[in-house]
Amino acid sequence: MDKDKQFSKLSDHTFKKGVLYTPFNSSLGDQLSLSPWAIEWLPEYLWLALILEQYGREDGLNVVSRIAGELSKIDKGLCIPMLSKIIELEPQKQRIFYEVICKWATRDVLSPLTIIYRTDKYALFYEYFSDFETSIDEKTVTLQNVIEKNLFHQTNEATDIRFLILWFNVFAERIHFARGMEITKALVEYPKLSHDHQEMRLYRSLIRSSEMALRFREGNGDFPKRFWHSLGLLTKCRTFIIDYGEQVGGSVSFLEDAVNTIDYLMANNKESLLTDEKFSVCLGIATYALKIYKEVLESRIGDGILGRNALRTITEVYVTLKYMSLKEQDQPDIWKAFKDYGIGKYKYVILKAREVEPDLEKHHFALPVLEALLNEDKGEEFTNMDTRLFDNQNIRKKFEAIGENDLYDLYYEYDTNFTHGLWGAIRESAMIFCDNPSHKYHTVPDITFEQKLRSVEHDCEYVLKKLFNQLSSFYEFPDFFIDKYGGLDD
Repeated sequence: MDKDKQFSKLSDHTFKKGVLYTPFNSSLGDQLSLSPWAIEWLPEYLWLALILEQYGREDGLNVVSRIAGELSKIDKGLCIPMLSKIIELEPQKQRIFYEVICKWATRDVLSPLTIIYRTDKYALFYEYFSDFETSIDEKTVTLQNVIEKNLFHQTNEATDIRFLILWFNVFAERIHFARGMEITKALVEYPKLSHDHQEMRLYRSLIRSSEMALRFREGNGDFPKRFWHSLGLLTKCRTFIIDYGEQVGGSVSFLEDAVNTIDYLMANNKESLLTDEKFSVCLGIATYALKIYKEVLESRIGDGILGRNALRTITEVYVTLKYMSLKEQDQPDIWKAFKDYGIGKYKYVILKAREVEPDLEKHHFALPVLEALLNEDKGEEFTNMDTRLFDNQNIRKKFEAIGENDLYDLYYEYDTNFTHGLWGAIRESAMIFCDNPSHKYHTVPDITFEQKLRSVEHDCEYVLKKLFNQLSSFYEFPDFFIDKYGGLDD
């Protein structure tokens, strides 16, 4: 994270009708209309970028300044930087415009654009700037390089273009700045100073904000969309895989120690295992979480989608255990209620299966086994199906009640995206960057299954230690475990 950049806090957002609005969006509301530089405006000014690329910053700024100055002397109406408006000029004025460009810059400078603008609609542009000595591939690479440098609106190269846009408008007398204004000084000093100069930090921000203000008066229709479409079809995707490097993994020794601890508890609480609902539920939850963790380690799914589903489940059963221990004093039968709720959920599935009578030969649940579990403690005709879990409290409130807000925000909430297949999770795990600037760095499906995620193994162990810390508050733990892990919550 960029520590120097100021981001709005969650508390700064405004909640309205189920939506958290950013401070910026909340203040502007429906009046806000986004006009992204890369998508909507860069195609208009690539001809300026190509000149700067060919001649370098100092000479390039001078060349464009001479072009704008001469155009303004001929006809201020001709002094326009937007390519969409240039190619819409009547033929005679287009020729004048192109002749001025060719006076100060060689024709081959703008030739890369002729791979896009080459039909009858752009006949004059193609006539002036086509270059048959340079291959299409070479022109494409040149365009890609220029786009890469200017795609982000705050790069030095993009700011140079935005300075030229203002300069065209000054020559055309479409905008005026009073003496003494900072932007006036910036326009005069900007081409004289290198980007390393300390004053340029202020000047760049002034240039960008002033250029952005001009866009409210401009419109360019489908021109940029057609540009990106045409260029995109000419080039291939280049997939970019994020490598997270070596990561902190889980510990097989912790898993073994945890299993031995469960075994110890069983041996030293034999009677409780036979009759105590709480003991049965606690050990059941702990063993369930450990089995999930074992699958994460052995199947090596910690850096995959299922690993995040596993962590979410481990987190939820830990919270359930701690929440029940919190509510036990007011609801002594909460452990039995937990079991009854779970068996009731199974009963619902069984009854539905019997109604539709599907072919369960290949189904992932075994109906006879489920029926045996349903009737294990009492006949199913005496088993109700309670749709409420404990006091019907939502999961967020449970995290709050046990003092685990951070665990909800940074673990459960994030991993839930993967469980429900929401777009953030899909984007992170199944769609990868296309490292092609002419494709605007869009995303493509990871059909080679190369993209891995940050591993959850360490986090699973972290939550499991919390779970075992909770168990240790109920039952006496073996000395080897206490000596080795001590403060389990650390």
